[in-house]
Amino acid sequence: MSIALVLLAGCTAYQPAIVDGRNIGNPNVGWNGYSLLVPEGLAIFNPAMANLESAQVSDFQRWYAEEDRRAASVWYAAFTERFLFEHGTDYFISFIADTYELGGGWASITPMEMQYALQQVARRKMVEINDDAAFNEITEINGHRAVHVSGTSRPYFKKNPLPLAYEGYFILGSLREAFWIEGFGNETFRADLKLKVREVVDGLTIH
Repeated sequence: MSIALVLLAGCTAYQPAIVDGRNIGNPNVGWNGYSLLVPEGLAIFNPAMANLESAQVSDFQRWYAEEDRRAASVWYAAFTERFLFEHGTDYFISFIADTYELGGGWASITPMEMQYALQQVARRKMVEINDDAAFNEITEINGHRAVHVSGTSRPYFKKNPLPLAYEGYFILGSLREAFWIEGFGNETFRADLKLKVREVVDGLTIH
């Protein structure tokens, strides 16, 4: 059996994140897990614990819980978990932790291949939000490679869509996990959305 297959076979049992107040964490993701401190002012919606039949769950939250599409990647996500942070009806921030079926982990990818892959993530995200002029950069956040895209979302599938401010980060973990932190909101709140998304990013610790 190859090393890649051994790695995959040994990591098939995933446990959901633990939520304690404004702290979210999962010690079973990556090498030693991750933790996230959710900023004040954001309401936390946990799809994994929600009763989707409840009248307390909004149509948007229900859609978010049932949505199974993921940000573009050349690897299949073996495990994923998501949370929604809402600031009233002004804007919302999505947090997704994906673990990919990549036997050798990120270390098995050469720097040139990784640079290309991250460039593709940025380009695909610009296509998804329908903004080919969006600001985008490959950067580093707390020692981890990352992609930052900032622009305006105008979904293709909606007729005369209301433009939404978009602020997103894709951050590589330590083994084969990655994190998507994406905010959408009314253009009026773009500055606040930008700051709050960055707070979520800075509140993420990859152990």
